[in-house]
Amino acid sequence: MDNNVQKNGTTSWLNKHGRSLLVVLILMMLFLHFVVGFHHIPTHWESFRINVLHLGGEEFADLDDVQEATSEDSEVNSAWAEHSASAQDFTMAVDAAEVRYPFDINKITDPERKAAEQKAIRAEHFERLEIADDYPIDENAQSGLIHLTEGLLLDVIREQGLTIRVGTCYNNPATDGNYRCISCMVLLYDDTINRYQEAPEGINFMKPAYDFCRPSEGALWQARDLTMNIPYDYALFKRYSVKDKERQ
Repeated sequence: MDNNVQKNGTTSWLNKHGRSLLVVLILMMLFLHFVVGFHHIPTHWESFRINVLHLGGEEFADLDDVQEATSEDSEVNSAWAEHSASAQDFTMAVDAAEVRYPFDINKITDPERKAAEQKAIRAEHFERLEIADDYPIDENAQSGLIHLTEGLLLDVIREQGLTIRVGTCYNNPATDGNYRCISCMVLLYDDTINRYQEAPEGINFMKPAYDFCRPSEGALWQARDLTMNIPYDYALFKRYSVKDKERQ
């Protein structure tokens, strides 16, 4: 008797609320598909663990013993110290002599040098670059850069509260066997003051731009050093130079 009453009660509840539950389920599926993207769900969980739960995950467990970088360890760091604390103030060659990091030419005070840089930029014909329609969200890029920097970025996230923001990305034909590669500028964002920070405290190991590659379709993005010239992303820095309430 009791079982029949319980069964009838369950059936009555499902008849009453079943349609509402179905609508909610459909709306959740549409949200995950069109807004979040099913392939981004693992990355959002990764970001939640790092930024909210302060857990690096097993994949970062072997990075906790990475020694702090010193100025002698990196020619990039010494160049930053010589010219400026900001990676955007100057240009530096990467492995290939023709690849240069983008920088803000408006910070150049010497008219002759500025004119020469403007000429060099025009010669690059950046208008021919293809803007990527498949690119990493901020958390994707951050995860890839944590691995590339061997945990140094993870320490910055935990100790200084800085996170990665990604600008406009361009298709990079130098895939080196990967499914897809792109090139983008990145910046460090300080959530406490709601604006970008030019460099982490201490040794500046971050570069202003990187490549991001998918080894296969749908795979997580991996970061590598920049291999293609791209323009300076003025819109990216303008967007994160004001507080959230002022941002368009």
